[in-house]
Amino acid sequence: MNEHDFQIKFQSWQNDFLSNKKQYSNQVWEDLIENPLDILFMELAELYEVADAGQRLIIEKFFERKPEWTWQLVLFIRRTAKLLDLSNKDRMINVGLAIADLVSKKDDFRDIIVSLVILKYAAEKSDIDIKSSLETALINANEVFRNILTSTLNHNHSSTVWTIKNFGPPEWSNEFE
Repeated sequence: MNEHDFQIKFQSWQNDFLSNKKQYSNQVWEDLIENPLDILFMELAELYEVADAGQRLIIEKFFERKPEWTWQLVLFIRRTAKLLDLSNKDRMINVGLAIADLVSKKDDFRDIIVSLVILKYAAEKSDIDIKSSLETALINANEVFRNILTSTLNHNHSSTVWTIKNFGPPEWSNEFE
């Protein structure tokens, strides 16, 4: 993306984000796609995906020392799992991975792994192949994100069940009772 277009889009995104600065409620699984953050974070992910390395750095710096904002992004990755279906599978997987890449430099890697495991479970539950997307993301990933993706790929069934029971949507955790 050329620098001029990036600056215009990112400035517009920042204005929207800062004027609507909301947080997900304690009920992270409610108001899916109706929450303004969902739309804003989808736009951010799509901008991050097409940005070059320097532009990504600008986005990353926007979130520097803002753990309350990066936590909202981590929660959004989890929400993408509930938004995932066959009609939008590539978009939602790419959005989740782009946000995970962004926050991998800012947030606790364990929270990001939990979020990606939830997304991976949602994909597998819907017979969507996410493994190839995770493996493709590994190719250009920095060391931290590569470790996160590898851990996500290598999560065994019992670890996945534990993750869903403790951090996933209640209706999914009830499937294991």
